[in-house]
Amino acid sequence: MPCVITHMGSRLRIVFVGTLTNKDLLDGAERVAEIEQRCAVIPHRTADLRPIERLEIDFEGVLALAKVRRQIPFQNRFKSALIANTTVHYGFARMYQTLNDHPQMCIAIFEDDGPADAWLSLDGVSPPEVVWRPEPSWILR
Repeated sequence: MPCVITHMGSRLRIVFVGTLTNKDLLDGAERVAEIEQRCAVIPHRTADLRPIERLEIDFEGVLALAKVRRQIPFQNRFKSALIANTTVHYGFARMYQTLNDHPQMCIAIFEDDGPADAWLSLDGVSPPEVVWRPEPSWILR
């Protein structure tokens, strides 16, 4: 299973592993929606892209995921921290962030867990004060 989802009280952790396809994106969204339907409060979450070894997704797949998520009316606003540590992972995370303009979601991208967890722990649902972007040296990764 390319998507491991852990519900830890007030947080969800979604870890993508191995090869990730467009179908996997939609299957993962369906599993997350099932968890969210059982929650009195929609939890903040981390989606970790770092363990992905191969991406077989494209714009159409990311757009389909964004469309599915945008259609859901949530009972509260929440934060979603996407963790990406390669140029390609960052590019797809940024694409999703741009395409998913759901008014109840605040999506931010981070390089690792520390800053992501710190942001998720802050009160409110505002974007981080400092937006992280990869360094130009990432092109060589």
